[in-house]
Amino acid sequence: MNNFLSIIKEIIQQFNNRFIDFKKFECNIKFLRCPDTCNHDELDLHYFEWMIIDTFEFELIDLKSCNTWKQKFIDLRQLIEEIEINRLQSNVVKNADTEILKVWNSLPNTCSTLKKVAQSILSIFSSTYACESSKKQQQK
Repeated sequence: MNNFLSIIKEIIQQFNNRFIDFKKFECNIKFLRCPDTCNHDELDLHYFEWMIIDTFEFELIDLKSCNTWKQKFIDLRQLIEEIEINRLQSNVVKNADTEILKVWNSLPNTCSTLKKVAQSILSIFSSTYACESSKKQQQK
């Protein structure tokens, strides 16, 4: 019995160690759905060393000041909620990541830094399909 308990404790510890970064990354994940309301000071941008912070901030200000793009993300959040409700009620599996990617890819090229950051965050969790879709959209 003691051996069993020690194995379970070890598994729990390993699980906690592996997933501690998700908590740190939570604001970045929220950014995917809510860039219009997200406080950029709360984002952990050290993952994006390639990025010029000033460009990111200017693009985010532009996005937040445009009612059209704010509405797109409001609509996206509603769609994600509907996808989740459908998944729970009817076991219909539709990937919300694909919808998130569509909205981000629809942003104009003047938001290229924002798009790359969003695609980078999404690629951590996304299927190969979403990653491939992202590449195809960038090539267009």
